[in-house]
Amino acid sequence: MRHLTPARWQRLALIFDDALELAPDARAAYLDHACAGDAGLRADIDALLAADADSGGLPEAAEAYFPSLIAAAADSVESVPEELSTGTMIGPYRVVRELARGGMGVVYLAERAQGEFEQRVALKLIRGGLSSDEVQRRFLAERQILARLDHPNIAKLLDGGIATEGRPWFAMELVDGAPLLAWCDQRRLGVVDRLQIFEAVCEAVRYAHQNLVVHRDLKPNNILVSTDGRVKLLDFGIAKALEDGQAGGLTGGQEAPRTRTELRILTPEYAAPEQVRGEPVTTATDVYALGAVLYELLTGQRVHRFDRHTPAEVERVVCEKDPEPPSAAATRDVSASAARSTEPHRLRRLLRGDLDTIVLTTLQKEPARRYPSAEMLLDDLRRYRSGLPIKARPESRIYRLGKFVRRHGVGVAAGAALLLALLAGIGGTLWQARAAAREAVRAVAVKDFLVGLFQESDPAQARGRDITADELLARGIRRLDSALIRDPAVQSELLGELGKIHRELGLFPRADSLLERSVRLAGAAHGERSGPYAARLSDWATVLRRTGDLARAESLGRRALTLSRAVHGEDDLRVAQSAMELASTLAARGEVEPAESLYRAALAIGVRLYGPHHLEVAPDLENLGALLGEGKGDYAGADSAYRAALAIFERHLDPDHPKVLNVQGNIAANLGNQGRLAAAETLAGDVARRYRRIHPQGHPDLAWALHLQADAVAGQGRLAEAESLETAALALRRRYFGDDHSETMYSVNNLAIIRYRAGRLAPAESAFREAHGLFRKALGADHPITTTALNNLGAVLSEEGKYSEAEPVLDQALKLRRAKLGDSTPEAAMTLRNLGVLLHRTRRPDQAERAFREALAIYRGKLPEGHFRTAEALAGLGVVLVSQGRAAEAEPLLREALSIRQQALDAKDVRLAETRRDLGLALAALGRRAEAKPFLLEGCRVLVEARPAVRRSRECRAHL
Repeated sequence: MRHLTPARWQRLALIFDDALELAPDARAAYLDHACAGDAGLRADIDALLAADADSGGLPEAAEAYFPSLIAAAADSVESVPEELSTGTMIGPYRVVRELARGGMGVVYLAERAQGEFEQRVALKLIRGGLSSDEVQRRFLAERQILARLDHPNIAKLLDGGIATEGRPWFAMELVDGAPLLAWCDQRRLGVVDRLQIFEAVCEAVRYAHQNLVVHRDLKPNNILVSTDGRVKLLDFGIAKALEDGQAGGLTGGQEAPRTRTELRILTPEYAAPEQVRGEPVTTATDVYALGAVLYELLTGQRVHRFDRHTPAEVERVVCEKDPEPPSAAATRDVSASAARSTEPHRLRRLLRGDLDTIVLTTLQKEPARRYPSAEMLLDDLRRYRSGLPIKARPESRIYRLGKFVRRHGVGVAAGAALLLALLAGIGGTLWQARAAAREAVRAVAVKDFLVGLFQESDPAQARGRDITADELLARGIRRLDSALIRDPAVQSELLGELGKIHRELGLFPRADSLLERSVRLAGAAHGERSGPYAARLSDWATVLRRTGDLARAESLGRRALTLSRAVHGEDDLRVAQSAMELASTLAARGEVEPAESLYRAALAIGVRLYGPHHLEVAPDLENLGALLGEGKGDYAGADSAYRAALAIFERHLDPDHPKVLNVQGNIAANLGNQGRLAAAETLAGDVARRYRRIHPQGHPDLAWALHLQADAVAGQGRLAEAESLETAALALRRRYFGDDHSETMYSVNNLAIIRYRAGRLAPAESAFREAHGLFRKALGADHPITTTALNNLGAVLSEEGKYSEAEPVLDQALKLRRAKLGDSTPEAAMTLRNLGVLLHRTRRPDQAERAFREALAIYRGKLPEGHFRTAEALAGLGVVLVSQGRAAEAEPLLREALSIRQQALDAKDVRLAETRRDLGLALAALGRRAEAKPFLLEGCRVLVEARPAVRRSRECRAHL
């Protein structure tokens, strides 16, 4: 077998990695080109591909087919000193000092000493003197695994290579923090705060499992928490890349049998029984380790304690001895409760019950009896923190009742007090039954008391306190249905208040029912041409709009506005409120011009009655801003209206008031529309954090904030993080709205966009088809939102190369957008740009140029300078011009596109890399090859590393 030098191995591995991305029938042509007549190289890669089919991974194949390479590397490190001195150069990095060492590796603090920017990293190398083939294999495997993981809670791989003495190395992001247990103990975090931190660990493990990686060595020292509270999972040194069939199962493909001596690479205190016995590991192995970490995090004690660390003792304890419940272990050391800011008896009571059950479920000896996945464990932890019944515990009525009472203690107590008060009131009323006047006074008093009580449940006042309890509201409804309150007018008003509170809590079906009854009773009490009847109609229309029943919402809204004008005249706040509600419904239906007219009329009424800075004026400004931005693309006008509303809200309300948060969320969305993505992310993240504190059990407003955050993150190219945020938003929207609601559809559509951007085209196409079908059914074929989904479907079909199917879809989307919104809107420009891409790829350059130029003209006229969408049109037009031999015209367009994208996108974003490459090609076409080279090299480096972009990387190699 040939001896491979490190340089040859790097070339071989790069070609091999690209070949794996191609279908088998497409590999031959690619390899012919990539190997460029090097028969030996081609033979080596063919051997690796054959080995990969059997072994399932590059490191295993390398060990089987090229032992000489690994042996040579092992020989070379035997002479390497155990420690590196300060100033030693490894690749482009200068060693500063040692940070940590483990069984096979040493981690150093290092600084980039080459290049145009500063960077501090954690640099990992194999320990000097280690020559084991197994160590080499595991180190290379760890580097390969880190390269495929991109998650905010996993330390990122930044660089890698082979040192001059033959030692492989890689650089990771430097985490300025402390190990999980020390970080929590230093801050004396309570149980709930520790659970919240631990949920981020579960998120990281869940993501790794989704990418077919089992960590196999989860322990507190491999989990760092930064000074600002961000969790980072480290050390994938013995991680395992699974086959697809193994990822979620418990009995996947077999690993090579382990010997007892392999215990040295495990941490017995956190190892699962199957690891100790040398049996196959799966995702359930990591679930067990998560349980062991959680056990220690909550109790201060390790789940396993050994008299001595012999293999026999380790196997006996881990495989045979059942752990004691955390609630019992927590009382063994009084310092544990102090570190958790509580007393021993309180800590024991906190852990007893659900937390005991959750932890012990993860620590079951048999993998099949544990949580099936980290996601299921995460779900139960969140259910516990929200006061909901956990799924690991068998349900019973007593258990569920107990959970409810604990979750709503204040509400249950208030309800009990209310019941006693009402019973006493009934007795008093019967005693005074002959005094009709006093009975009427008492009915008003009861009404005022109930209204005051239920208004405290409004989240605008409660801010997440337990007085928002469902039981308290349910008792109120039952009281209204009793014989106590006979007056339909009083019942109508109270039902209306209850309906609005349920609406703000996101409990829309019950709100719908309550407000329908309120309308009916208002008609009976006051007549159907009265002010109270009009007000109840408008309240009901709001619920119907928010549940997506826009046709009924518009019908009720028009009736309410007509009645209100007839009863109160034109210049009345109640007329303005009815006009505002109808305008919101019309805007949701895409009727932009009549909606704007109503918004401005309502705003004028408020300003005339109260002045420009009154609290009543702020919602009118906010609604007008939403229409200007989302409906008309007037982002500057929208920003002005939003900020005027925010100034009023902040003058009258506290910073965490829902109205303040809502308008800040709208400002964040508008910043994103203007291409100011970093600012949008910061503001949306802050809004989400505060909504989560106000609504710990979840709420539609939290889902909206997560959706805004996902949009801003995705726009900067951090797609894995964006997908995680949007998935959380979708889960909340499905919980509160169901699958057919428009807001749920927005999240489905947004997830499809993220997957499309990540190159996962087949699932993106499926999701876009689903979203378009749902929007079409709910809103109609010509609704702007439905057309957006149609445009997105056309774009993904084009990217898949399904041009004959994509073109009519995009033509139809453009026609609908022009008919509904006008010819010169950003929405029309977006479809024109997508058509330009398709026309260029199908070799119709003249038509492509016209489409791109029209899109660019619209973007320049409608969007702020430097908007990221303008860069899309600039880049597309530049590529078309280069293809026509007009590189001189293309160069300034591509430079402008590059400048915009450098400001808005992450350095590794594929779109930024494509623009660098395209500018390089334009310069090369102009004969300026030295100037072109750095653009081509940097663009191609990113494209080659982007696994979803194999077609792009192949094209890039051809250009080079």
